[in-house]
Amino acid sequence: MRRACIALALTAKALATARFSDREVHEVTYLAQKLLNFNLGYRFAWLAGGPRSKALAAELRAYASVCADTALGGEAIDAAARRLRSLIEEVAGATNLHPRRALDLISSYVMLAYDVYPRPDDVVAEVLRVRRWARRRDVEVAAAAVGRLVKAGRAVGAGAS
Repeated sequence: MRRACIALALTAKALATARFSDREVHEVTYLAQKLLNFNLGYRFAWLAGGPRSKALAAELRAYASVCADTALGGEAIDAAARRLRSLIEEVAGATNLHPRRALDLISSYVMLAYDVYPRPDDVVAEVLRVRRWARRRDVEVAAAAVGRLVKAGRAVGAGAS
């Protein structure tokens, strides 16, 4: 239960809102685990057009109402949320996408670039295929922002999920 509550708190802080979808919880939790090594122990796969965790989905169904009454914070959650919010805002600002669209684009790019097998020959083209609303420049901006995060040493790149 605690890790589902942490995932919900992290999402609320990363998106700076109390209203978000289960899909966004999956995307934020995946990025936190993959890029920030904020490991909650969820395994993710490309399901329903994006990174999804069956365990997280089950825990959200079981515990979401309990988590709503639990205030979680702490430096680790706050730091991860700030980094993710910064990444989302950077991509949203450079592409003129709504922050929630930017989150979807970033999580799709990271999953397809690092966690699907076989890896697509052209990750940008694959993201454009599954996110038909995106433009090539949008994906390239997201890829560059993720690359800077990885290069800065605040991210793991491949390996953590």
